[in-house]
Amino acid sequence: MAQPRVAANSNTQEPVGRVQGLPFHFWTPNTTSFMKIGDMVAAGPTYSQEAPYQNMIMEILKPYFPTQATIPGGDIWALDRESYRGPANAPSTIKPDGLVIRIRPLNATSSQNTKRDFLWVEVKPASHNTPGGWKDLLGETATRLISAHPTRTVFVLLVVGVRYMVMIWDGGNSMAPNPVPTIIHPATAPFTPWPIDNRFKFPMVVAYYNQVSGIINTRAAASLDSETVYPAGQKPPGRGNLDVLRYEADLATLEQFLITIQQMPLAGNNPGHFF
Repeated sequence: MAQPRVAANSNTQEPVGRVQGLPFHFWTPNTTSFMKIGDMVAAGPTYSQEAPYQNMIMEILKPYFPTQATIPGGDIWALDRESYRGPANAPSTIKPDGLVIRIRPLNATSSQNTKRDFLWVEVKPASHNTPGGWKDLLGETATRLISAHPTRTVFVLLVVGVRYMVMIWDGGNSMAPNPVPTIIHPATAPFTPWPIDNRFKFPMVVAYYNQVSGIINTRAAASLDSETVYPAGQKPPGRGNLDVLRYEADLATLEQFLITIQQMPLAGNNPGHFF
């Protein structure tokens, strides 16, 4: 069994694969994101209220998307909860749990700007962490993206409890197709596959998606747990005497994903009624 560590334990190594040069990471002790992750881990696998998980993930995103430009007229980022993304005549029909929006000023002194959704976030509580729960979340997300971004590319972060998956919504189907239609296997026989919208693409190598078979294994979804360490005798070799976080690869993967989003030149802008 993995064992928890005490918050701010100085005997724990930083995750291998973390992005270098950042002032802090979302798993750094004594940050709001670290505390909120710990709260939701402690809430347990049957907790069924969604809002605390929404708050958790928005805190995780904050360090990576600055709200003040580093140069006059430079890009800035908005982290919105439940912004309207429906059609112009009925915008309130679609409200994603979270959005990361690039704001590009038209000049250095005016509030006039263009906007572009970069990251679409959908969240469910830990009680939905089942194959069926993930299937429903993917289906709901696809339905919303088909309306909001039918031909645009948008990064996607799905969170169920303290588990997550990252992917890309390829609205225009311009990327290379997945090897076979993406499916999820239920946890019990007869393992009837559930088809998932093939515009969800998985460009990163991740444990929960098989690049050959196309199967999404929901039980291998990545973890946000920032405190559990490997027990004695099970630590990866060559890591010395300090504790090693059990889910360090998952933490580093999410950080790399978020940093990559900042640097991607996604084409086009949001419609004018997407505020």
